[in-house]
Amino acid sequence: NQGYLTSGSESLYPYAQLADNKGNPLPVSLDYNPNLVQQAQQNGLLDWQYEPLKDIYDVINSNNERDFLINMGVNYKITPSLTAELKYQFENELGTASGFYTDSSYYTRNLINEYTQVDPNTGALTYPIPTGGILEVTNSEVLSHQGRGQLDYNKTWHQKHELSIIGGAEIRSVVNTSNNHWFYGYHPDLSSAISNIDFQTTYNLYRSYNSATIPNPIYISKKPDHFLSYYANAAYTYNSRYTLTLSGRKDETNLFSVDTN
Repeated sequence: NQGYLTSGSESLYPYAQLADNKGNPLPVSLDYNPNLVQQAQQNGLLDWQYEPLKDIYDVINSNNERDFLINMGVNYKITPSLTAELKYQFENELGTASGFYTDSSYYTRNLINEYTQVDPNTGALTYPIPTGGILEVTNSEVLSHQGRGQLDYNKTWHQKHELSIIGGAEIRSVVNTSNNHWFYGYHPDLSSAISNIDFQTTYNLYRSYNSATIPNPIYISKKPDHFLSYYANAAYTYNSRYTLTLSGRKDETNLFSVDTN
């Protein structure tokens, strides 16, 4: 038994040579037998070789985020001992992540070759997955509102008695939305992609007994979370030595179901 070097979800044999003596990238066996790779290319398929040192430049990942945060608050003294306070916070976070697999990347060439169809009578090739790059785009947004209202009461008399009471409520709403799209046959110079991809038909995979539909991992999600809290705290101090406190709090949320709990 031999150990393996792992790269992503695939494994390379431990003696894999990634470059020659001059530093030029070398192909290594990854998913298929070298004879199959060579034969497939002779039969008209795309180059099926995997060159790790070259492939790392054929995949372009980017991530952009913007975060807007606004805080505001107001205090109002109702009486010398009683103060009211209101606070509000708004946050909007936007993110876009993309992964572009160029037409030279192994991921793109492998997927196109896997779904290449061979006419049993004429040997003609058809490509359900069009040539060109593959672009994956994920958009996400976090929208948050948070507010709090509180009353503060502080009273001292006869220089021995102190009473401090706070009470209030806090409400928070967080909505997470995201969506993911794949674009086949993408050309970055034209910002165009092929739209008429057949995601319903089950295709026989090249030189395999397996069959599958073209991957179409498109999803849209929205998750709202709401929080509501009530709280109060009171403290009585006598002669700056003895203190009696009483506090209570109630929290409600919909984290575990639609209803609050």
